[in-house]
Amino acid sequence: MISREQLVASIQNEIRVCRHVATKLNPADSEYRPTDEQRTTIELMRYLAVCGIGTLEALVNGNWDSYDAREERAKAMQFADFDAAMETQDAEIVSAFSNITDVDLVSKLVKAPGVGEVPLGLALMRTVYAWFVAYRHELFVRAKICGNSEINTSNNWGGKDRKKVS
Repeated sequence: MISREQLVASIQNEIRVCRHVATKLNPADSEYRPTDEQRTTIELMRYLAVCGIGTLEALVNGNWDSYDAREERAKAMQFADFDAAMETQDAEIVSAFSNITDVDLVSKLVKAPGVGEVPLGLALMRTVYAWFVAYRHELFVRAKICGNSEINTSNNWGGKDRKKVS
């Protein structure tokens, strides 16, 4: 099983990559919506700004009310606020994990959406961590679709610009 420190570091890395990929988006594309049923880019960014800490809190507490409140507050977030919102979420996740032990990750059973009743550690991997990976990738694809031809795999997976070869 992954340790608490490894899980926190993995989640923090995904937040870092999300923040980097978001710098490759153009604010003018914030209302881009791939299909009528999908979120706009700003709606996706608002979701990313709360899905980690909101889900972590809900799984630990067994109550989704705080998640709903976070999601409601995020509706006011503007494109320019994304980086700060992700930085805040990162700090909140680290703080929340200070109350979780390695034993909790293995022994505490929680009900996770789409997963069922599983140990907390598995629930966090299948929700918080997985959602950051998936929706970070969606941000990357949107940047490409909206015309950023400079970004590549290094941006999406490493959270850094590819070094140019001279």
